[in-house]
Amino acid sequence: AILAISILVLAMGDAGAAIVGENLNRPHNFYLTSDKKSFEGSVTMFVITFICIAGSIWYFKLENIPTSIIGIGMATALFVTSWEALSSKGFDNLTVPLTAAFMLHYFLIPLPHHDPDQMLLGLFLCGMIAAVSFSLKFLTASGSIATFLLASIIFGIGGWQWTIPILVFFIASSVLSKFGKSKKQKFELMFEKNETRDEGQVAANGGVAGIIVLLWYIFPEQEKLFFIYIAAIAAATADTWGTEIGTLINQHPRSILTFRSVEPGTSGAVSIAGLIGGMIGASLVTFSVSILDAEKLSVSILIKIVIAGVIGSLVDSFLGAALQAQYKNEEGKITEKNFFEGKPTLLTRGIRWINNDVVNWACSLAGAVAMYALL
Repeated sequence: AILAISILVLAMGDAGAAIVGENLNRPHNFYLTSDKKSFEGSVTMFVITFICIAGSIWYFKLENIPTSIIGIGMATALFVTSWEALSSKGFDNLTVPLTAAFMLHYFLIPLPHHDPDQMLLGLFLCGMIAAVSFSLKFLTASGSIATFLLASIIFGIGGWQWTIPILVFFIASSVLSKFGKSKKQKFELMFEKNETRDEGQVAANGGVAGIIVLLWYIFPEQEKLFFIYIAAIAAATADTWGTEIGTLINQHPRSILTFRSVEPGTSGAVSIAGLIGGMIGASLVTFSVSILDAEKLSVSILIKIVIAGVIGSLVDSFLGAALQAQYKNEEGKITEKNFFEGKPTLLTRGIRWINNDVVNWACSLAGAVAMYALL
């Protein structure tokens, strides 16, 4: 029944959104990614998805309480519509049925770690956090939607225990990025993206953690996944804090490959201040976990998480120096951007498709792998 309903949502909701969006004379269009969407199309997607889900649950007699049917329909429709709005290049044909199936499985299959009230609370709280973060310019529009989806998955599945560490990372790193803006202006050319995170940055920093949560959803008996999850977040935090503090403090960094002095902000540059900042960031995330569940985490586990986080940040620096794409603008200045002020830049080293987001994915993954090896 869940598979049938999920395919029905794709067939009816996605098609309905496309028909409405393409046939209105003046639709209110928006771009979250490369694909053009419309507000009217998204509303249509939400309404049709709700009707398909609520009607199917009633028809298949999967739930007998009317309020529960409406709640499941509304929650799943919101989740699926958000994924459809964020998906591009045809990936909505994959994300729509998968996310619909995930939510229906969570709400309709009675398992000990399935808590419908927790998921509903998560959708509400994560929506509020995403909206506030967008208003404070911590996130772009696409970044706020991505954060809503990622945080809803983590909170809905893992509750506060799994949510607090990534929430600490996000809030602390976002606040830290706002310090010393005048000092950081000179690095705007070098860095591919600014401190306002988009969907790519949200996925790069939290995607590995989200995948690990989903693995725990499938294999809840694997308790070690929680430690690996924290290490992935610690790695992202160590990398972010190392970069932020390293650029704030006026030190002469060195390339992690050649140990030669390089300009601050250069990909693969490391400094004592940056390394200490990374250790502090990883320790902060680890400390937040120890407060929530001190009995579950021994001192040796906490130390291993910090070590794994620092290892992840060093892998990030190594890949940044060895493989990340670097360009030159017309003035001959080095940048991570393939376009600057509307003009294409010239690739000077690295691999074109390995950008900062790819390196950040590798950073979180390296932290998780290092923790797996240390356990």
